[in-house]
Amino acid sequence: NSDGSNLRQLTDGTWNDFDPCWMPDGRVAFITERRGGYLRCGRVCPTYTLFDMQPDGSDIRCLSFHETNEWHPSVTHDGRIIYTRWEYVDRPACPIQSLWAINPDGTGLAGFYGNRVISPGTFMDAQPIPGTNRILATATNHNGSCRGGIVAIDPSRGANAPEAVRNLTPEIDIYAHRLGGGPWGNGMLDCRIGGTYEKPLAITEDRFLVSKGGTIQLRDFDANAVSLIFPQGGMGYYCPLPIRKTPPPPVMTGTVMD
Repeated sequence: NSDGSNLRQLTDGTWNDFDPCWMPDGRVAFITERRGGYLRCGRVCPTYTLFDMQPDGSDIRCLSFHETNEWHPSVTHDGRIIYTRWEYVDRPACPIQSLWAINPDGTGLAGFYGNRVISPGTFMDAQPIPGTNRILATATNHNGSCRGGIVAIDPSRGANAPEAVRNLTPEIDIYAHRLGGGPWGNGMLDCRIGGTYEKPLAITEDRFLVSKGGTIQLRDFDANAVSLIFPQGGMGYYCPLPIRKTPPPPVMTGTVMD
């Protein structure tokens, strides 16, 4: 419940399960290590991909058998799941973590934006923008924290077109990608953008909530910002989500053949 009561554990076992989101049919999509396997470039790092389950934790299904990691599923206005996918085939290892979309039953997988975009290197935290076909996302880079600048993406302008991306935090250089990967700050391996924004959520066509270094801000698409909630006692605030009645996206059915 919104007051913290009635807390229930839905999954258990030896796997890490994370990044859940509600689906229009009541199921829950999430990311998990349950598929098995390890990264090509890090054999101690498990691979985690997209799964879903019933809201009571039963009937867990694998939606993606992708060989490399995936993150942050959410639901588009047309009822698909949009999420970040590390595409590692015929591409540089570090720059490309792009946005993909899939039907809730695991069919119809397709690139959404950025599958050939080198910079920004990674798009995460994808969320639909109300009343539009655009997406809000965090633009960041490989092997660092999931923080950076915030962008609006219009895929109708091209699935890899630079003009499809609008930087909503212009003080952040979202194109500051460097060769290699990692947050260590050692010359050519430094690919940090340096932004402190994360977890944006659009509440209208031109306004969104976002966490900036643990402070919750309300911002518009012209970079005007009002800080709403500030860190307290060394603890920040993240993942803002308004509690309000929202029309659900359509339920997609009948795409899997028995």
